[in-house]
Amino acid sequence: MEIPVKKQEPAVSKPLPVRPNEADPTPLRLFIILIISIFIAEALIMFILSFRPTFSLTEEAFLDALLLSILVFPIIYFFSFKPLVREMGRRKQAYEFLQKSHDELETRVFERTQELTAANKSLQEKEERFCSLVQSSGDAIILADLNGNIILWNKGAQIIFGYSAEEVLSKNITLLMPERYIAAHRQGLIRLNQTGKSRVLGRTLELAGLRKDGTEFPLELSLDSWQTEQGRFFSGIIRDISVRKKIESEREKLLRELQEALANIKTLKGLIPICVSCKKIRDDKGFWQKVESYIESYSEAEFTHGYCPACAERIKKEFLENETKT
Repeated sequence: MEIPVKKQEPAVSKPLPVRPNEADPTPLRLFIILIISIFIAEALIMFILSFRPTFSLTEEAFLDALLLSILVFPIIYFFSFKPLVREMGRRKQAYEFLQKSHDELETRVFERTQELTAANKSLQEKEERFCSLVQSSGDAIILADLNGNIILWNKGAQIIFGYSAEEVLSKNITLLMPERYIAAHRQGLIRLNQTGKSRVLGRTLELAGLRKDGTEFPLELSLDSWQTEQGRFFSGIIRDISVRKKIESEREKLLRELQEALANIKTLKGLIPICVSCKKIRDDKGFWQKVESYIESYSEAEFTHGYCPACAERIKKEFLENETKT
């Protein structure tokens, strides 16, 4: 299975936001400076006006306001307006930095979302192909957890054992075993949990299974396991070999019958003593027998008697000659 690898994002240098200058006046400090400045400016104006000729009340107020504005404006600009402009500049820079970071974050989130969506789609397609392969298999494919409880049951298993998925899911795998196998199965699980070793994992075994109707049948089992964060799981592929066993039994029976038939066939071997005159054959016990009797005793052959054309002609002539003489 292909494992997606997270791409390493290139390092991007980012400007740090400008920290506020600690020398900038606080509102309270600015208020105090403004009050003191007005007080000093007003005192200075009153001192200056004391040396001037007498003005009317209107002229004195106008002149007082003009001089106060001229004296206080630089102080207000330096201690209030200028820090405010700097603060606005810093806030604008901070806003631009945050906006840029927000845009970059949105871009990364979008790209990551696209990657995760593609990965999830690919994973879903692989799972669908796996499920289709499992369900379409003619063999029984069964998955179980560490305790032997069934977590996956395909259609092949339903056909072979007779149980539906609803009947066996979360049930123990021993439901499918003859009684004589259960103790060894449990001991194997204990040994696997304690030592991590098993005698059957990765091997193909011929065992017997138990159908829903209680009948046993021969099967071929391939067992394996894998480890995850949730624990150890087991997978078993089971094939019903009843037909194969029946064919093998019939073949063995046929071979035995053939061997028995071959063992019963009688054959003639070696040197056979035969009389030159009477053509009788001496058997293993020293008795002389006719050729046909000897061959019938040591083979499956049987004889029928008759005359060959030459003998028939010779016997006919002899018979006619005897008739003529008489």
